[in-house]
Amino acid sequence: MRITQETIAEQCNHISIRTLQRIEQGKAQIDLQQLQEYCAAVNTSLFDLLAIQEKESHSNVSDVDILAIAKLLPRTVRYKFYKLMVEVVRINRK
Repeated sequence: MRITQETIAEQCNHISIRTLQRIEQGKAQIDLQQLQEYCAAVNTSLFDLLAIQEKESHSNVSDVDILAIAKLLPRTVRYKFYKLMVEVVRINRK
């Protein structure tokens, strides 16, 4: 995306440049708050990141990933979304 790590780290309150480097190298895990800040900094959504990961790794998004995303939704739609996504994952695993 032609965005430097420095620029991303500057826009994130909870991600230092060193932490960002470790996350990108797979040496550290990113928490949900950091992930939300990262998405805002690179102008993308959690759904887009999961789609990119799905495309690159050819693996299924896990139930844990779906639950993490569902927690970001308003309560009125959270449960319905979660149930729908669990069903999608179940169908894709067949």
